[in-house]
Amino acid sequence: MADLTLLYDGGCPLCVREVRWLGRRDRALHGEELRLAFVDIDQPGYDPAAHAGVTYRQAMGRIHAIAADERAIDLACRFGYSLPNAYKSLGGALKELVEQTRKKKKRGFYEDRLEALRKSAGKARAEMAQQQGSRQSVSSENVYG
Repeated sequence: MADLTLLYDGGCPLCVREVRWLGRRDRALHGEELRLAFVDIDQPGYDPAAHAGVTYRQAMGRIHAIAADERAIDLACRFGYSLPNAYKSLGGALKELVEQTRKKKKRGFYEDRLEALRKSAGKARAEMAQQQGSRQSVSSENVYG
């Protein structure tokens, strides 16, 4: 069993890229005794009961990891990030890398990551707005129902 299982959004290009990078890094450092496992919460078969009770909604709202002893760790909370602040913080770091990188190929790599982050942030923003809109429509149905 892995020391840490990370829950990620398989529908997010940036998340998928980061998971692939972490997986390669884990294999390079630990060979066959991998320390990380990854679970795509965007898959239809995602089961919260099998992942320390972390629901799809919780996992989409914050970055979660599950330790080997099955404790759920809310990583974004540990570092004080809300979802919008996490996007903002990562975007700021990527913008700085783009500005400081002189080599065209490397700068293009960071620009691509920044663009993927923008798309992912837009998707998250739309989902949050939709959730808020559905809550409002439910309450208005109750009033007019």
